[in-house]
Amino acid sequence: HKSVQIVWTTVTAADTFTASQVGLHYPDKVFSLEGTFDSATILIVGSVDGTNYHTCHGQNGLLSFTAAGADVIVENYPYLKATHSGGGGSESVTLTIDGISY
Repeated sequence: HKSVQIVWTTVTAADTFTASQVGLHYPDKVFSLEGTFDSATILIVGSVDGTNYHTCHGQNGLLSFTAAGADVIVENYPYLKATHSGGGGSESVTLTIDGISY
C-alpha cells in the first residue's frame, strides 16, 4: 500500500488554505489538528471540481473543530482543504491529513 501526508502548519487568522489534491487514490483519510484555537472554528471541506466545496463528514458528524481533535474523512473528494472562521487573532493551528491506499 501507499500513503501520503499533507500538512498545513501554523495556520493563523490571516491564512487562507490552498486545496490539496489528495485524490481518489487515497480513499482512507484521517484528519487531525492541534494548536491554539482562540475561539476559531476550522471546517474540513471537499470538492469534486476544485471550485465548489462542501463540509466533509467524519464518524461523529460534520468535520467542524473548535479544539484539537481527529476523525476520519468519510467522503472521497479529490480536493480537500480547510476553512477558518472566527477567532480572536492569536490562533495557531497545525492541520494534517493522512491518506492510505491499498
